[in-house]
Amino acid sequence: MKRTFGILLAILAFAAILRFFQLDAQSFWNDEGTSARVAERSLPLITAAAIGDIHPPLYYYALHFWRGVFGESERPLRSLSAVLGVVLVWLIYLLGVKLFDESAALVAAFIAAANPFQVYYSQEARMYMLLAVWAAASTYFLVIRLQTADDRPQAVSGQRSAVTDAGYVLTAAAGMYTHYAFPFVLVVHNLITIVWLIARRKGWRKWATWIGLQAAVAVLYLPWLGVALQRLPEWKSPAPAYQLGLALLDTFRWFAFGRTIQTASVTAGLGAAALFVLAAFLPSRSTLHTLCSTLLLLAWWLTPVILIFAFGLYKEAYLKFLLVCSPAFCLLVAHGIVSAWHVAKNVVWFEELKGAGSPTQFWQALVALPLVFMALFTLQSLSKLYFDPTYARDDYRGIAQRIQQDERSGDAILLEAPNQWETFTYYHRDESNVFPLGRVRPVTEQAAADELSQLTSRYKRLFVLYWAETEPDPNRYVERWLDANTYKASEAWYGTARLAVYAVPVARSDQPDHALDIRFGDSIRLTGYSLAGENATTGDILQLALFWKADAPIAARYKVFVHVLDASDSMLTQVDREPGGGLVPTTIWQPGQVIVDRYGIPIPTGAKPGRYRIVVGLYSFDNVRLNTPDGDQVILAEITVQ
Repeated sequence: MKRTFGILLAILAFAAILRFFQLDAQSFWNDEGTSARVAERSLPLITAAAIGDIHPPLYYYALHFWRGVFGESERPLRSLSAVLGVVLVWLIYLLGVKLFDESAALVAAFIAAANPFQVYYSQEARMYMLLAVWAAASTYFLVIRLQTADDRPQAVSGQRSAVTDAGYVLTAAAGMYTHYAFPFVLVVHNLITIVWLIARRKGWRKWATWIGLQAAVAVLYLPWLGVALQRLPEWKSPAPAYQLGLALLDTFRWFAFGRTIQTASVTAGLGAAALFVLAAFLPSRSTLHTLCSTLLLLAWWLTPVILIFAFGLYKEAYLKFLLVCSPAFCLLVAHGIVSAWHVAKNVVWFEELKGAGSPTQFWQALVALPLVFMALFTLQSLSKLYFDPTYARDDYRGIAQRIQQDERSGDAILLEAPNQWETFTYYHRDESNVFPLGRVRPVTEQAAADELSQLTSRYKRLFVLYWAETEPDPNRYVERWLDANTYKASEAWYGTARLAVYAVPVARSDQPDHALDIRFGDSIRLTGYSLAGENATTGDILQLALFWKADAPIAARYKVFVHVLDASDSMLTQVDREPGGGLVPTTIWQPGQVIVDRYGIPIPTGAKPGRYRIVVGLYSFDNVRLNTPDGDQVILAEITVQ
């Protein structure tokens, strides 16, 4: 017993290390920022926010009190999920003991401790680990009910049954107040219990007791039921097209190795995990108890997956809801590992009995090889989680720092998706010049034009933060208006969030101030340009408009380069992109149509004063420049940097 306790403590310590390591290395992304700002509010305001949100309030309540004790920076706020992740490992151990034995329970706890799916969301300030904890806890109480319903002394049964039933009702109701995916767990519980009642031929009292427990959960949830019925339809959004086989394989990869690795690179690991799931049904250790436990876990694991697909909810953003059945996966794999090892030992004994030598190493290696594959891919996935920027969360911290470095009087910050406000203002506390756009979703062309016209009349420069554009602005009206009416100076990606900087025109012209007629290639002509001023100060944004015309349809896409060079042709600054801010590629130009193409050219803060040339040209996507009669670029003008 002491040895088991020591091993369990070591596993829990290992789980804590993985969950607290690099906990604040990444910025809050959009949803985490929402958690942080909602938790700042009073409980009545949190309730009001949850009524308008797509999640119930219990996690926000918990984070509110946690924040009051431990602080409001990334590490303290995320640490609630990290602690819950360790609690989940402990609950998986308890379930393993109830369903199988100590060895399977310890193996399951170790698998859960290192499971990249669970580690990832244990490092996120959202409600998903709390959801998983309630799923495991309520299932634990259900297992106790099913296992002890027939074999207790009557005097003891009533008292313990009442405690177990109360524990079940409270944890199930808590799950309902944590996330709208928790009904998946209740479906599993009802499916399991109904099969058990029928198989054991239980009388009406057992049926009535179970119905009463479900009714008790419903009564506790009744105050929030109306809100839930309003919010649930918001889940139903157009699902991306997918092939069922590949989608199921990706889903399996989430359970085994999380989201920070690609399915194609872990096929051997997925095969190993699948082998151990199948090994859970090996007959060598099976009794009626273990078989029923294995079937219970299979139902718990697969039912939420089936429901996700059946309700048309399959998309990557929703796969995290399957944390409700991640404990079942860990327990199935652990039981399979222990069963496979037991089979290997029996085979060794049988071969030795026949005098066939000692094949111990062969059979142990046969079981150990899939374990090695799983361990290697788990390590690789965790490494990518901690260190690979490809899988980093959206960097709102970096966005705010970039703006704060460059911000000056007369600047405005526009949030193209209004729900970015909480996250952005968590890092940029001065809200005086921060404006959420498109409060009506999706934004209309006229609404975007009216709002942007007002803002550009008041501010000289705009920092615009784009995120999840398909929902607030699927037709990109905001970006199209800005590209047509301002001068984009730069843009950069911070994960899936994009920051663009625009200069508001000093005096916008739709006609070239300087006429030209320069042919690029066979079909493109530069007919003129306008440049707002020939003097610039370091930190300014030059405003250059190019006027293009196509003589014939253009089959290929080309990028425009605008370079600012000194006397020795060294680069001071440059802008390279497709015309129209990337929204008017050359392949859609109509013959005879004039394309007005605006560029904001940022002059670096540390630029050396002097005379510089502005050079323009076009090049293909394979970096081949289009020629003019005099070369592959055109010198438009000279400017003085002061």
